Amino acid sequence: MIELLVVIAIIAILIALLLPAVQTVRQAAARTQCANNIKQFGIAVHNYSLDHDSQLPPCSLNGIYWAPFDDRVSYATPPLPDYNPTTTLIWPYVEGNSKVFHCPNGFDMLPGSPTFGQPVQLSYAINGVTGGPQGVSLVTITNGNGTSQVMFIWEHCRSPGCATNGSLPAGYPPGLPWPINDSDVLNHYPEPRHLGVYNVLFCDGHVVSMRKDDLTTPMYYIQ
Repeated sequence: MIELLVVIAIIAILIALLLPAVQTVRQAAARTQCANNIKQFGIAVHNYSLDHDSQLPPCSLNGIYWAPFDDRVSYATPPLPDYNPTTTLIWPYVEGNSKVFHCPNGFDMLPGSPTFGQPVQLSYAINGVTGGPQGVSLVTITNGNGTSQVMFIWEHCRSPGCATNGSLPAGYPPGLPWPINDSDVLNHYPEPRHLGVYNVLFCDGHVVSMRKDDLTTPMYYIQ
């Protein structure tokens, strides 16, 4: 009996030691899958530009978003049954693969939110900052800061495009980058998704994992 208890205790200790390592591996796998999703966006938006006079897709065009998002419901509520994702701008350029729009850890993480813990409709957002790259010709971006220096799409929770809406914080003008010290920052730069980092696509197609403290204002603008 004593030997059995010792064996059980050893097994319990080994499990306790292994669980954090397994969790770390899972998180790393989720970050890699998410980075692959964003890489697919890089290919898709460049193919989109080939069909649209070298212009990158805008956040929305004639009421149609760049990616599937039903704005009739909350950002962390399933789309209504009649919503058609195939009309979105880059849908044909990701071969109709709906999975690429969802990070494995794409949940509403804002404490106190009525949809806290629920999957968000769309795990990514286009740079919606005024003077940013959405809907702009790649040639224009190349002549400015350069495509490798300007962020285009990154992990997000709130909506298809990221910029301030003029209501947070008080008096902050619309169209500027969302401030990193705002109470809603977790939705705009969701570091907790991947052990303190989130994935960002730059206009040249390369993907990096960043922290919100790495952000600088020029990263949002084309010049």
